[in-house]
Amino acid sequence: MRTLCIIHVAMGFLLLASCSSEDDRKGQGAESQEALVEMIREAVREKDLDAIMALGLWDRIPDSSKNGMYRQIPNCFDYKEPKFSLREMSKKEREPAEAEGKTYVWNMEPLSYLKIAGSDAADGGLSIPIGIHHGRYYVASRRPQD
Repeated sequence: MRTLCIIHVAMGFLLLASCSSEDDRKGQGAESQEALVEMIREAVREKDLDAIMALGLWDRIPDSSKNGMYRQIPNCFDYKEPKFSLREMSKKEREPAEAEGKTYVWNMEPLSYLKIAGSDAADGGLSIPIGIHHGRYYVASRRPQD
């Protein structure tokens, strides 16, 4: 009986240790698309890459996709006066995509792209996909089709 209690206590500590404040932020999403855009806008102002990444659902997303986001997002941190514009995704953009002999599908219902651009037209800007999952809005991504 004593051994069983020790095992339960140890499992409880392991569970608590795995629940850090960073983990709590992952996949927080927003109640509306506008609120998500404002959260991204604030994170860009603060140059907070982790805050933006915390707005996505990353289960089953390849590391290469996550790493690409980690490399691309900081590019917009140096824009003097970033401009944010939202545009609805086309039907074609919502469809599965082929790459490297695999089919990739969205990890949630895709809705739009948030474009972040600087005042210099040559910078090209960055487009962040936005989707909805269980009534909340997130940074969307593609994952390999099952």
